[in-house]
Amino acid sequence: MSSTEGETLAEESYVDGNSGSRSNGDSSRPSELAEQADSPDLPVALAAVASVLYSWYMFYVREDELYGLFVGLWPPTLLAFASYLRTQEADESS
Repeated sequence: MSSTEGETLAEESYVDGNSGSRSNGDSSRPSELAEQADSPDLPVALAAVASVLYSWYMFYVREDELYGLFVGLWPPTLLAFASYLRTQEADESS
């Protein structure tokens, strides 16, 4: 099998994660990623990651274990609140 045939097979077997349908590689994946970058979920996800990093810093570097654990509880709270707001927007639009 040549590399061209292998690439064609790889493109044909690509499964779109959103719809579950097969795609021939001409999907609008880059535009979907651009839309996700503009969504309000990205800042919340970045805040959650920053909170984890800050929590590790406080726990291990500054050795303030209690404050590190407290800050470590922020990411699930932020993500849960963002999920709640997203479901509220979906309910209002339907």
